[in-house]
Amino acid sequence: MGQPVLFIDLHGVLVHTPTIFDEYRRITIANLIEQFSLSPEDAITRYDRAMKLWEKEAFDYLRNPLKKKVGDEFLEFLESCDKLFPKLLYDDLE
Repeated sequence: MGQPVLFIDLHGVLVHTPTIFDEYRRITIANLIEQFSLSPEDAITRYDRAMKLWEKEAFDYLRNPLKKKVGDEFLEFLESCDKLFPKLLYDDLE
């Protein structure tokens, strides 16, 4: 067995990121409609709102040089970002 390799695709050469985000958005909106009986308009609004709030939280942090962290602190930040989007998306749904 070969040695594990980690690719960091900073310029979207290996993975076409917009296609992945579009597909994730489509699947997530369909799930909101099916699982929570939301109208398509409400599901789209909810997804777009959650993404906007998530991007503000994550990217404002990353753009602020005073908040830069390294090592474990940065990994904890990434983990908190992973948990934040679902919280924003599904907050107040039963």
